[in-house]
Amino acid sequence: MPSQITQNWDRLASSLSKHNKNNLKELTLSEAALSAKQNYMKALDAVGPELSGILIDICCEQRGLEDAEKRNGWPKRSGKVILGIALTRLARHYGFISTPKAIFKKSGPIHHWGEEGYRPTIDGQ
Repeated sequence: MPSQITQNWDRLASSLSKHNKNNLKELTLSEAALSAKQNYMKALDAVGPELSGILIDICCEQRGLEDAEKRNGWPKRSGKVILGIALTRLARHYGFISTPKAIFKKSGPIHHWGEEGYRPTIDGQ
């Protein structure tokens, strides 16, 4: 994140120690930071290496779409489409939209498309 964005970590540490309503393990400040980094890396892995760069450029480093297009060598006005795909994958990772596997399971089993005797014979068998 850019240096102009700051966070007061003291409030996080004090709220974790005082408000443990769900009997969760209390995290120290370093454990909370490590957990946040692991969640960040899991999200980028779920998006994939091809699309994680634009998410970092736009969402984390606050660059514009035109700048991201220039840095990646993409054609003009393509950044919006690529960012949309990346955000869709990120939403799928966090469970905001269903995965394609769940959609395909609803449609039923896949049957073969060939007619009777469509399989070729090998060595005249």
